[in-house]
Amino acid sequence: VLINPPFHDTASDASPDAIKDKANRSREDLLERWVALAHKSLVPRGRITLIYRADRFDRVIAALMPRFQETEVIPLWPKGGTAAKRVIVRGRRDVASPGQIHPGLALHDPAGDLSAAARRILEDGVPLAQTL
Repeated sequence: VLINPPFHDTASDASPDAIKDKANRSREDLLERWVALAHKSLVPRGRITLIYRADRFDRVIAALMPRFQETEVIPLWPKGGTAAKRVIVRGRRDVASPGQIHPGLALHDPAGDLSAAARRILEDGVPLAQTL
């Protein structure tokens, strides 16, 4: 299951479109509901993958932990040397393996162009796991 749950909650993140703004607005209970529905939809050993704000990845881990193990965190940096803004978090249902934090992925080079790794994923279809 691949999900991109709503994660905006400040006025600076607001969309000028009221309907889109409401759809993108985060609520604590919504994240847990999204994860519970993903769990219910997956077969044993199935995988959930989601993207979320890096400064709130602890919320994702807390939502996943009762239901998913083998949790992986992949930081996404706008460019090298900057703090991650987003993280990809993955977990597996009914698997008792330890979690892992991956090296991560810089999305842009210093000039602002797509990084070579991001280009391989987005343009060449190389799986994310092969670029880490």
